[in-house]
Amino acid sequence: MSQAQTVINIASGEVGYREGFSSGHWNNQQKYSPAVHGLEWSQGQAWCHTFVSWVFQQAGIKNLAPVTASCLEGVQWFKSNGRWSQYPAVGAVIYFGVGGGSHVGIVTSYDDTRVFTVEGNTNASGSPEGDGVYRKVHVRQDAHVYGYGYPQYAEGISSADPAYKNAPHSHTPVPPMKDIPFISFRQVRWASQAPVDDQRHVAPGPDNPRDDVQNVQEALRNATGLGADAQLGLFDAPTHQAYAAWQRSLGYSGIDADGIPGVKSLNRLGLQTGRFQVRETEGTYTPTFTPDVSSPPATHPPQFPASPSRPWIWASVGRDESRAIPGSVRIVQDALKKEFPPAEWAEEHGSFWGPRTQTGYSWWQRKLGYNGADADGRPGKDSLTKLASKYNFDIHGEFPVTSNGRILPGQIDFSGKGQWSSGRPACEGYIREALRIMNLPTTYWLPGMLTIAERETAYNSPRWQINTTDSNARNVPDLFGGRNAPDGHPAMCSRGMIQAIPQTFARYHQSGTSFKIYDPVASAAAGINYIIHAYNVAPNGFDLTQKVQQADPRRPPKGYFL
Repeated sequence: MSQAQTVINIASGEVGYREGFSSGHWNNQQKYSPAVHGLEWSQGQAWCHTFVSWVFQQAGIKNLAPVTASCLEGVQWFKSNGRWSQYPAVGAVIYFGVGGGSHVGIVTSYDDTRVFTVEGNTNASGSPEGDGVYRKVHVRQDAHVYGYGYPQYAEGISSADPAYKNAPHSHTPVPPMKDIPFISFRQVRWASQAPVDDQRHVAPGPDNPRDDVQNVQEALRNATGLGADAQLGLFDAPTHQAYAAWQRSLGYSGIDADGIPGVKSLNRLGLQTGRFQVRETEGTYTPTFTPDVSSPPATHPPQFPASPSRPWIWASVGRDESRAIPGSVRIVQDALKKEFPPAEWAEEHGSFWGPRTQTGYSWWQRKLGYNGADADGRPGKDSLTKLASKYNFDIHGEFPVTSNGRILPGQIDFSGKGQWSSGRPACEGYIREALRIMNLPTTYWLPGMLTIAERETAYNSPRWQINTTDSNARNVPDLFGGRNAPDGHPAMCSRGMIQAIPQTFARYHQSGTSFKIYDPVASAAAGINYIIHAYNVAPNGFDLTQKVQQADPRRPPKGYFL
């Protein structure tokens, strides 16, 4: 299939999609902004060009069109690259309005008088308030049509422009397959499941996977926008995320979009971007480590083996309800069935972590000697590692940072309002102490959490005492019997330096911090635990500002629903 047709098919597949609706209006909340690296900030704004950028990203040719939310920038991009025309072309980007700055779409076809398009952030009537993705028809001579940007498709472009008739296409074709390098699926697969420290210690030579991983990363830069924070030649967390985005673009979901290459998805990535071909698709790869390392480095726990030959699960299984990982849940359920007769804990019907599975896992925790909040049926590092060792499965990925101190709302101490100091230096000290207790690095977390503290409470102790004016300021039947909290204010009020409601503070409370909801150290720690779980932020925080806008000083403030 040609690149232009791929773009058209992807755009056409979105016809019928609608943005969010609130307060009687369409609100520009849509799925495309968060999915395009660099355009996350555009959520809630006009999204017609964001949609175009998303389509080209999904097609694996993100570099052939401008990545922007601005139509004027899009026009300038095509003009500066010598890819501009006043004539339609199949797969061209069509711009409307004065200077092309009003609207944009993708051309699916044209005839002598009309041009047929797919456009985002428009509607059936053409009124200013767009609501979704539609097919549209325009008269070619309509004064509202400003012109067309021509992506540099590998196959050339089918155009009505006389300058393109019977003339060489201005493009650089994809090289013949014989000129595209081969990569080893076995080596890439191993790297995708190995700790980064192991990858660093593989001995140099033709069997080192770093060159092959680098080819995959270059392809991902074109296909899904792999960021500059990825470590070249190492299958690290940003590379996993970019590969998972590629899998989702192919229609995979849940455990099938896990960031671990399969033969089909890797082949598609190589062929579609023209970066590589895949060889060695069977068997396993056994690395040779540098002479001073006779076995995999001991810088990581032994529960992260790299071999793909045994079943494996995600370390976050049972702790992050926002991720669909039924394969991991099923493996844990099978182990629990072997450990305890299912009749004793009522096996779940289906591969999801529901109350029955949680009960079974609680039995396992109690058998290991845990009790109270530590036997809550949510896997921790120690209990899950012991289950994996006993029942012969591996664990992949980083364990989520857990508080190991979850409490009940009734255990919260509401005393101490106003006893802590205000100001940025004080808040920085509170956040540093929380990170020390949690054994987390300050590199990304400290500036991000300081930004949140500034936006939520302006570093001001009186303000962080309590918020009695927002939508949370109410009582609910299942909290304190429907009455005010012990501090005399509505139960659901947001409290503390990072403004958590009591349920959130209790659920994500960090052991080693006080039960005082107004304690800024306890508040910061609970907020960090919440962010890691709710937004799937990496424990080292490298993707904090990417995933949590409220922590990013370069973007406007945006609540994060604590």
